[in-house]
Amino acid sequence: MIRRLRTLHDEYSMIAVLPVRPSSPRGPGRLELRRERFLEEGERLFLAKGYAGASVNEIVRLAGGSLATLYGEFGSKEGLFAAIMKQRAWRLFDWDSEECPRKPNSRAALMVFATRLLDRILFDDSLAFYRICISEGPRFPELRHAILGMGMAAYFQKLGNALADLGVASRKDGVAVAEEFVTLVHGQLVFRAACSEGAAISEKLRAKHVEHAVDAFLLLHPPLPAKRKALRKR
Repeated sequence: MIRRLRTLHDEYSMIAVLPVRPSSPRGPGRLELRRERFLEEGERLFLAKGYAGASVNEIVRLAGGSLATLYGEFGSKEGLFAAIMKQRAWRLFDWDSEECPRKPNSRAALMVFATRLLDRILFDDSLAFYRICISEGPRFPELRHAILGMGMAAYFQKLGNALADLGVASRKDGVAVAEEFVTLVHGQLVFRAACSEGAAISEKLRAKHVEHAVDAFLLLHPPLPAKRKALRKR
């Protein structure tokens, strides 16, 4: 009996000191983390090598996982690029953030938003994606669809809703008005920056450009009658 108890004690001691292997996460949480890694490494590689030069095999090698997982999530290289563009569009425009508070009148709100929008467009990585779209879009129909049909569509929809909230667009024409606003904010300034003249664009020039863009926009789209009435009551 004593011998048996000693044997059980020794076996228990051996089990107690065995290293415990952490259980690998399964299910949606693990898949979501893998998806984020694909987006992060994909964005980094597209920026470094361009759309044509980036390889899904290298993205998988850097992010981990497998090609089957990547294709299961995004369908193709074009699908991955489209998801990155859509994500960037939502990051570029976030009306509800504290960085872009609502102002008591349309012009003040548009000035704040246009300034922030232009600053983000002129980020180095934003300009890099702009160059990719211009240089490689004509050669890849799928890439054009990813940019125009998915990334930009989501961007203009949200911007259109914000302009409707400000009373300078209706819900019906919000997307079209949003495109006009971005065109004015974009102007020649972004083209110059994309051609590596960013260093020549001073803060003073940015501010003047934003002011002219907003004033031109409001000439085209003054606040709707209901909005003007609400503003007079304040």
